[in-house]
Amino acid sequence: MKRILISCPGTSDPVRGEHDGPMLHILRRYRPELALQILSPEMRGNEQRDGRFEKTRAWIAAHWEGDCPAFRYLDLSGTEVHDMDALERPLREAMAAQSGEFPEAEILVNVTSGTPQMQIVLSQLAIDTRYRARAVQVLNFERRSGTSMRTNTRDYDTELELECNEDEQPDAPNRCVEPQLYALARAHTRTQILQLLESRDFEALETLQDRLPEELGALALHLAARSRLDGQEARRRASQVKGLPFQ
Repeated sequence: MKRILISCPGTSDPVRGEHDGPMLHILRRYRPELALQILSPEMRGNEQRDGRFEKTRAWIAAHWEGDCPAFRYLDLSGTEVHDMDALERPLREAMAAQSGEFPEAEILVNVTSGTPQMQIVLSQLAIDTRYRARAVQVLNFERRSGTSMRTNTRDYDTELELECNEDEQPDAPNRCVEPQLYALARAHTRTQILQLLESRDFEALETLQDRLPEELGALALHLAARSRLDGQEARRRASQVKGLPFQ
């Protein structure tokens, strides 16, 4: 598994105004092997009513020469998708689960689809140094606030929208961009961590434990206890370090 897409489809997905919605455009341009679709109650209702995402997957399989990702679904029914505090846990767990199952895969994070609160939480996860993640933004084909009809209408026709999709043309522009803001934030955190390691300032590194992968965070706690000459605590923390390629 080389690439995974994590996306919260919204009212521009899968196709809007005869152009790819953000989710489909990222699939088109990056061709990940797996796409995790995190569905709000509204989007789950749309899928149950007309099967738009499964129809999209079938359409990709028929038109992209077998280059079709597997689709997985996470149902957020019961979660208030306009509440960032309510969203943070399930979205972080989803990111951690995919990262843990496919540790070598790069995770593409769709930061354009979904509610504004979903976009904010996913943006925070995209700069989290615990994950091999890249934020991907998709520019509106209209280059302004969208005026075309959204996909949450009762008469939305998935098959017709897919067949009339202008982004399927070979000369269609690539509207995916990777905002440098995210890359710079990740690079800053990584530099900070590396500087603390090089100076062996493990007690300062301990304060950044929540920005490290779980196994490295546990190792940071152990090293901080050692630097304080607290042998008992260092041994206790050493017993909690799992998943490293050495004893």
